[in-house]
Amino acid sequence: MSARDIIASCILGGSTFLHEDRLDMGDEALSALTSAGYRILAPGEMDRETLEAAAKVADRHAGENDAQIKKQMVRAAKIRSIGDPFGHGAMAEEWCAELTAAQHEAQSIAAAIRALGGGDG
Repeated sequence: MSARDIIASCILGGSTFLHEDRLDMGDEALSALTSAGYRILAPGEMDRETLEAAAKVADRHAGENDAQIKKQMVRAAKIRSIGDPFGHGAMAEEWCAELTAAQHEAQSIAAAIRALGGGDG
């Protein structure tokens, strides 16, 4: 059953017998919902706008990691420049590598979400 048929069957008691006037009312209801900005998706359909919003969240996470990576790289270089008997520079570099891996994961997630929507952003 289409969304139109389901709406039409709910009008006037939910009868499965669909009169033309009920189908017209179903069309009017769908039109009103669409005009109000609603989208009705069939099972398994993907809404590109919502997927893009999700991809932007992943992009934002990747951008936050980028700032942290730069900060840790500067920190590691400063520690190395003054001597590093306790290995703090290595720890900063390790943290940098973990942030870089997380950044790549976030970028991959954003790309995968966009692929679901049939586009690349």
